[in-house]
Amino acid sequence: MATVDFRFPGLAEVTLRPGTEADVPVMLRLMDERTEWLVAQGLTGQWGRERQSDQPRRVEGATKMAKSGGTWVAIEKGPLEDSEQVLGVVTVGDAASYVNPGTEPELYINYLITDPKRGGGRGLGGLLVEKAKALAKEKGVHILRLDCYAGGDGKLVRWYESQGFQKQEAFEEKGWPGQVLSMRL
Repeated sequence: MATVDFRFPGLAEVTLRPGTEADVPVMLRLMDERTEWLVAQGLTGQWGRERQSDQPRRVEGATKMAKSGGTWVAIEKGPLEDSEQVLGVVTVGDAASYVNPGTEPELYINYLITDPKRGGGRGLGGLLVEKAKALAKEKGVHILRLDCYAGGDGKLVRWYESQGFQKQEAFEEKGWPGQVLSMRL
């Protein structure tokens, strides 16, 4: 398997590697850190105030994604020979059950997160979107879809639009406002 290396300001070389079940703790840590970051900005509508790692459904979801074979991890090599710092994670697969099915073969981004302290704002989210696009092309599909939180200040939806996604349908899942977005490849 070929890895791809990237350089970002203030970071050493970043490599993408396949994720495994061993990455579940770091996926949960990233969710906890992102939740803290959102709470500090007064944005509690997306994930609330509680640690995601304390919620059984989040642990179950992260485990399922890590086992799926569709998870890729952005790492920065650490100072020790085999050490690494995880900067972000993307998981692709089938569409979430709470959104309308696609009208043609697609790949769905189920999870995309960056470390708010080390990776956020440096282009790593875009790198993970590019990996998802490459995976879709490898599968021979021409649609990449995802859903995200559509409440609050709308910044998350606008970020995905800046990556080339277009709004499709809005939805609400148990009081949580969501937006499905898609990109034709």
